[in-house]
Amino acid sequence: MRPIEFRAWDTKAKRFRYYSFFEGDLECVMANRYGQPQEYTGLLDKNGKKYWEDSLVRGLKCQYNDSGAIGKVYYNEHFAAYWVLACDGSYNVSLGNANWWEVIGDIHTTPKLLEDK
Repeated sequence: MRPIEFRAWDTKAKRFRYYSFFEGDLECVMANRYGQPQEYTGLLDKNGKKYWEDSLVRGLKCQYNDSGAIGKVYYNEHFAAYWVLACDGSYNVSLGNANWWEVIGDIHTTPKLLEDK
């Protein structure tokens, strides 16, 4: 079973706060204190970095993306799975094959990556 982990961006301290599933009512605590919680997907990229909701990833050459476009990880409720939506709109595909992606940042610590696209 994958670890159930969450993080939330602390706007005052300008850093992430990390929590595990076993630390109480996370949704309530984190939403009121820090902001929207982001869940760990249970997957690692080719470099061993964790994929979190709102991670920014670069697509490696694969059948869906040969441009190296940047995308954002999100939870697709329709498919009950984590997906990647390209910032330039060129693709929207399942995160399923984690080796296709490389974590390069997130929406809080590297927002410039979103602006450039």
